[in-house]
This record gives sequence, structure tokens and C-alpha cells, in this order.
Amino acid sequence: MPGTEVYDRDYRLVVEYAGLGLEILPPFQIVFDVSKSLKPEPNKANFKIYGLNRQHRSTLEQMKRARVEFAAGYKGATSVIYLGELRVGMTVDEPPDFGIVVLETADSEAAFGTSRINTSFAKGVTTDNVLAAVATQIGVKPGNLPDAKRKIQAVFSGTGNRFPKGCVITGSASRELSAMCRSLNLEWSIQDGKLQILERGKLLEGAAILLNQRSGMIGSPTIDSKGIVSVTSALQPDVFPGRQVMVEGVRLKGRYRIEETAHSGDFAGEAWQVEIKGKKV
Repeated sequence: MPGTEVYDRDYRLVVEYAGLGLEILPPFQIVFDVSKSLKPEPNKANFKIYGLNRQHRSTLEQMKRARVEFAAGYKGATSVIYLGELRVGMTVDEPPDFGIVVLETADSEAAFGTSRINTSFAKGVTTDNVLAAVATQIGVKPGNLPDAKRKIQAVFSGTGNRFPKGCVITGSASRELSAMCRSLNLEWSIQDGKLQILERGKLLEGAAILLNQRSGMIGSPTIDSKGIVSVTSALQPDVFPGRQVMVEGVRLKGRYRIEETAHSGDFAGEAWQVEIKGKKV
């Protein structure tokens, strides 16, 4: 995407609640930031929308827990970079513009915070089935949960994949899932309303995303004392935590797993990019 101009940018923001939806498209001015990571805590996104009429502003202010879908990129090449729920919608007055709508959102925050489990499991229950039962109680789509079950079955065979005396699990489903994943050398997160479970430090399947000057890399990648690489790129599709990136800088090259992403954009301004933090594969 090097050389793309402001007029090449494109986006689509949809807010839906109780069968009603509001779709916001160019040329409305929009400013956004979307933060994602491999941690279990909900991903978050904030939006500022300029120029909406009074009725649309009022509608957004009343849509608590509405579904929010945001796609961005360039004309003919946009991709969904965020799915979540509306936490707060409000109108603020900021000179010289007035009536700016601010949307604060989070990905599956209610499910993460309130989901609970209180279940007893019979003697001999398999570890993968207990994990699946706990994960299901989170209340989000299963995502790659079936893949995680197969990996547990492959790594822990026979009695190693069983609770000989059964077990009882009660309490916060998210906390219990974190405890089980730690014991199984797994890590979990919620990405766009779906579970994502990975072996600790391992990648999602799929080809690496190439990041170099020709593909849209901005500036030069850096690496800190802990081995965390930081690189900025023009918006690209399918850049999210767990994916592999191939970084080709002048002094820094290598394959990294994306740990965090921060998408940010100003439709009429300069920013239209994603900042990536990753660890060496």
C-alpha cells in the first residue's frame, strides 16, 4: 500500500441492536483505535464519528450492548479488523466541531466478566472434555476449540488425559479456563467474539504476512531488550494476534508471532496504520 492517498481509504462501521442497524460509511469523518492482544482480557476499540445528524446521534447513545463491526483498508481491499459490543455511546462538544459521537466498545466483555461454571464431572472424564466444558461457559463462539481438544488428546494420551476420580469446577469460567490452560501449556484469548486457544508461544496456522517497505512497512522495525519487535505498517488485512509476520527491515529480519496490535486511523488525517508487537518464532 505504499503511495496510497487519503482518497484511497475506505471503511465500514455497523452498529446493530434488536434488529435495527446503523451503517456509517465515507465520506463521514471517523477516527478510531483498536487494541488487541493474546491476553484473555477483552480487546477494546474506540471511535469518534463526525457529522451525524441529531437522530443518528440519539440512536447511538441508546444502543447499549449493541453489536459493533468495523472494517477498514482501501477501496476494493477492506477487511474486518474488529467485532465487539458497545459499552458507551455519547455525544461530546469539541470546538471547532460540535456533536461528535464517541463510541467505547469491548469484545465480549460481558461474557468474560460474568460467565460462571458449577459442574461436576464423572470419574475418568478426559481433560480435553473438561476444558471444552469450561470454555463453552464463557459464552462466545468456539473458534478453534476443536483444534485445542485434538492437541490435548495427542499430547496427553491414556491416563494422562483423564481425571481418575472426576472433578468439580465452580466459579468464574474465565478464571478456571486460565488455570486449566496454564497447566496444559496453552494460552487463550477472545478474538472478535471467538475463542482462540494456542500452545504457549506457538502460531496460528497460515502463511506469514510479509512486512517490508514494498508491502507498506512504515519506518524501521525495532527490538527491545526482551526480544519484542515493534513494527508499523499501513493497514493490511488479517493482521491480528497469533498470526506470523515475516519482517524484512534493513537491519532487522525474521519471523515473529504477533502478540499485540494497535490499529489506528483518521479518515481525513495522517494515521491509517497498524502497530505490531511480536516475539521471535
